[in-house]
Amino acid sequence: MRGTSDEEIIKIAYSLSVGPFRYEEMLGALQDRYSEFVEETGEVVDGQAVETAFASLAPHFENAQALLESQGRPSDTARYSLKMIDADSSPAALIGVDGRVIHANRMAQSMLGLKPGERPDKDQFEPGHRSALLERLEGLETHQLQEVAMVFAMDVLGGDEQAKLALTKVHDGNGDVVGHVSTIHISWFPEIAERFRTLFKLTPVELEITKAVVTGIKLTELAKQRGRSVETVRHQTKMLLGKLGLRSQTELACLYSGFANFRNIPQAEAAVLAEDPRQQTHILKLGDDRVLEYDIIGDPDGLPVLMHPALLGGSAMIDEMWDAVEDNNLRLIVPWRPGMASTTAAPGSPVDNIKTACTDARALLDHLGIERCVTVGHITSAIIALACKVEMPDRITGVVNLNPVLPTISGRQVRLLDMTERMRMQMMRAFPSIGRYLVHGALAKVDTGYDQEYIHKFLDSNEYDLRFTDRDDVKHLFRAAFKTTTRQGYEPFTRELMQVASDWGHLFANAGPETVNLVGAHNLHYTPRVLEGFARDNDYFSFEAVPQTGHLLLYQKPELVFARIAEVARTASVAGATPVPAS
Repeated sequence: MRGTSDEEIIKIAYSLSVGPFRYEEMLGALQDRYSEFVEETGEVVDGQAVETAFASLAPHFENAQALLESQGRPSDTARYSLKMIDADSSPAALIGVDGRVIHANRMAQSMLGLKPGERPDKDQFEPGHRSALLERLEGLETHQLQEVAMVFAMDVLGGDEQAKLALTKVHDGNGDVVGHVSTIHISWFPEIAERFRTLFKLTPVELEITKAVVTGIKLTELAKQRGRSVETVRHQTKMLLGKLGLRSQTELACLYSGFANFRNIPQAEAAVLAEDPRQQTHILKLGDDRVLEYDIIGDPDGLPVLMHPALLGGSAMIDEMWDAVEDNNLRLIVPWRPGMASTTAAPGSPVDNIKTACTDARALLDHLGIERCVTVGHITSAIIALACKVEMPDRITGVVNLNPVLPTISGRQVRLLDMTERMRMQMMRAFPSIGRYLVHGALAKVDTGYDQEYIHKFLDSNEYDLRFTDRDDVKHLFRAAFKTTTRQGYEPFTRELMQVASDWGHLFANAGPETVNLVGAHNLHYTPRVLEGFARDNDYFSFEAVPQTGHLLLYQKPELVFARIAEVARTASVAGATPVPAS
């Protein structure tokens, strides 16, 4: 078999136990091996051929998993991730070795005019500084990691100030060399300034010039303040630089900064959204010393909807969703599955967890006094919604699934999937140690701080989803949801994906033809084409494709989704299955 050798894949796997940079490389190597295996053997289901291709790797992935867990759970250790750059309240950006801006936070865009995909504007630099910056970027490989390769200044848009900036060699989320541009923050304290003056034997005028340079005041403005000509102040500045053996004003600012022993520490997330009082979290005590965490969203007197959250996004509610819930008079009841949030994990296999989640849901409906209601599944939680319908046919009046996963056991079903999803599912079935490491490695990368980088890669350049995930409110809400979902660790993700890989097709068959399945026209993996193929083989299955939506259908078209849910709920009420409000 061609492609990446066992030795190289194993090296990459072990490297992930100490850092997330090679995750995509490892995933790509496994995908290449799987694609070659399918091409050479024609196999698309589990069997001896799959074991031959991957069995030698499994023990090493188990060892790498143990090493990863021994490191403890990372927490925003990636200082140069998009998340941390956006959290910086000062201008900050990543620039590629080709000189083009990769990412710039709001301050860098508004103050310095940095635009992703473009090179910095030459008009904002002192003469020669832009060309020097591009030259340093091109030769960034020759510098040490996290070494400051250059200091320079850029004019602030719409003002007379200059921003003092440092270019540092760093690695991006994939381990590639990029330049990190950040402001050099310098505070001017009289006592430090006096020691600086004494040490370097500066005159009062020279100290005044130093203060102007350090605090970002242009020489033209200083000339006005002192009642001198610009030429005089420029000459005095040139003499000061010569006295100190410096070549530029920026070097003077850096000299003072070093003297003041200033360290620029990346700031914590700048904006933290307050909890929305309309979304209430509760704890229900169950038997066997277990507890269930659940959220109540919407009008207490609204139509009850048992809504099982997705792994991505959890119970996050954007403003458009709140409007849609209110417009349709709904009350969302969101139970967290075993091991997620504060819900007690349950023993047994991943398939056993399906039954436990249904038992928990029944207990919650009893507690709230709800006799009957519709249920909603979202991506992987579609399995739980269907299971609730099968386990509680007298209480679940209808099922609405959003971008549902499908059972993919037979060769015909597996062939409908793209190679990436095929490989993931078969690893979960045949080699759970490899599948588990793929999940934990991805989540560790998110925890490290590279959440935006991972999301962009996961969404596979889908313009509908990427436009949405770049919204500030979505980024904050999804980060909070991720922390809630993984409060007890990464294992709930693994167990849920093992459920997806298990044989659960009977749930679709037994849930009844009235199940409504909404799918984004540009969904990932389980696309309308895949669902069409599944529908041809299973006459009980049908779906509705929603235009101009992708994997994040719920968040992109909430008015359509909740109107459809309300329609199903009201149809059930008219048929006699009237929901009983909570007492």
